[in-house]
Amino acid sequence: MGNKQRAKAGWAEVAAWICVLLLWASAASAYIDPRIFGFAAVMGLAFPVFLGLVGLITVVLLFFARQKIWIPLVGLAVCFGAVRRYCPFNFKSTPPKTAIKVISYNTLFLGGPCEDPTTGDNNVALYLELQKADIACLQEVPSFDGYYEQHVFPVMKHAKYHDGILFNGVFIAMFSHYPIVRHELICQDEGNGSVAFWTVRAPGDTILVINNHLKSIGLSRQDREEFKEMVHAPESKISRQGSKTILSKITHAAAARAAMADKVAAFIDRHRGTPMIVCGDFNDTSISYAYRRVGKDLTDAYVSTGRGFGRSFNRDAIFVRIDQMFCSEEFTPYAAYVDSRIKCSDHYPIVAYFEPTKK
Repeated sequence: MGNKQRAKAGWAEVAAWICVLLLWASAASAYIDPRIFGFAAVMGLAFPVFLGLVGLITVVLLFFARQKIWIPLVGLAVCFGAVRRYCPFNFKSTPPKTAIKVISYNTLFLGGPCEDPTTGDNNVALYLELQKADIACLQEVPSFDGYYEQHVFPVMKHAKYHDGILFNGVFIAMFSHYPIVRHELICQDEGNGSVAFWTVRAPGDTILVINNHLKSIGLSRQDREEFKEMVHAPESKISRQGSKTILSKITHAAAARAAMADKVAAFIDRHRGTPMIVCGDFNDTSISYAYRRVGKDLTDAYVSTGRGFGRSFNRDAIFVRIDQMFCSEEFTPYAAYVDSRIKCSDHYPIVAYFEPTKK
């Protein structure tokens, strides 16, 4: 091997270790409270970037330092769990006919509203009825008023029971095929919050459903344009200026979500042993403190039965799954997916089936 070849191999090895260490740091960021170290939230969001870099350096090593190919392979093996949470691959599962179908959907105020041009009925309600959702947890919906009486309630024949709580003009609601007997506020931060609903399938068969809308990053349209600039031209002046604002918003929102997640996790702990489904718009990926805290000792339906990245936020260059769905050990999840067919909101709904575990 010539001197130039050895130099290239040396640089490739160094680059490989840098990429692997960044990937490890990103995966580990979920264990760091963003109220203590806010930049951990940024590292978590950057996980797919570092994962891509490790993939890229693997190709480079094949050409310049094949004997060092073990470095990225070990790097991936060490954080295999994080990789699988971010982009799971499972065989297709067919839900039993008795399984409960659950949809979680940030509707962006029922699509603005998004209506059928002929009947005037709300397209979100039409979608939920067409899907025959047994439980539909909705975030960012208007409060129940005359519009619902005309264009929502008449459509929702399958999930005809409904309840919700208003946060600063923003509603968190649940529609259910089964009677909803009560609800309880878990936490609130301005227009975001978490609400527990109890719905009864049959006497002695109560399900606790926790609907979450954790603190939003609050990126404006201009912020999202600057984010696109950061992705496509990171060295530009606009990108450097915008990055400071965006990073500040990310860290502050992550700290607020951490506080909310701790309260939700404490509520879940108090209700262990109750059949439970936890879902909603977490405004955070699976590599985050909020996801880890809320999902502790629960089964992530998408990670267990879904396939691929499952992009649930559909705006601009932001390619993430921030809508989550978990269940307690009293359920077995099936066939989770993100439904990209409905375009009424800046989110896509996440869907999963849950079969009560036989005792």
